[in-house]
Amino acid sequence: ATGGMPDGISLVNPIRTTTKERDHSAVLIDLRDVSRYEAAVGQYQVVVDIEKDVKYLPSWLAGERVTFMADGGVGAMVDFTAPPRGAVKVTADGKRATVTLPSPTLTDPRIDPDQTRVLSDDKGLVTKIGSVLASSDHDQELYQRAEKKLAGSAKRSGLEKRAERNTRQMLTGLLGELGIDDV
Repeated sequence: ATGGMPDGISLVNPIRTTTKERDHSAVLIDLRDVSRYEAAVGQYQVVVDIEKDVKYLPSWLAGERVTFMADGGVGAMVDFTAPPRGAVKVTADGKRATVTLPSPTLTDPRIDPDQTRVLSDDKGLVTKIGSVLASSDHDQELYQRAEKKLAGSAKRSGLEKRAERNTRQMLTGLLGELGIDDV
C-alpha cells in the first residue's frame, strides 16, 4: 500500500467489486452404456441471415436484419445395441462373414459457442428502443435456425455414406484380425 492506504483500497476507486465463484458438486443425472459406433463427423459453418420488415416503415426506423455465423458438428452413428438374429453369418470354413447392421443415422447438430457469433445486427430506431424495453427469444431463434441448416448441410454432404464406408472398413479390419478374409 502507498501513502498509508490499507491493502485493497486504491486512490482512484475506493469501492472495489470482487467476484467469487462458489463451488457446488455436480449431480449425476443419467449414466448409460452406449453401443454406438461414431463412424464419421462433419464440421460445418453456416450463415443465418434474417430480415424482419415492418410494413409501411423504412428499415432505418423499424425492422431488423441479423447475420449470424454458426460453427458446429454433426456425427454419423451406427447402432450396435441389438443386432437382429442372424446379423452376423460366418461360412463353415470361417473365411467369409456377412454382417448386417442398421444404416448410419445423423446425430443432432452441436453448435460450438466459441466459434459462433453475430456478424451484424442492424436495427431501426423504433426496434432498438423496443429491444431495450422487452426481452426477446432472438438468440434462441438464431440457434434453432442454425441447427436446421447444419443438419441439412450434413445430410447433403454425404456424411451417412462416409459413415457406412468407415464402418465397413472397421469391421473388415477387426474381423480380418480374427482370420476372416472376406467380410
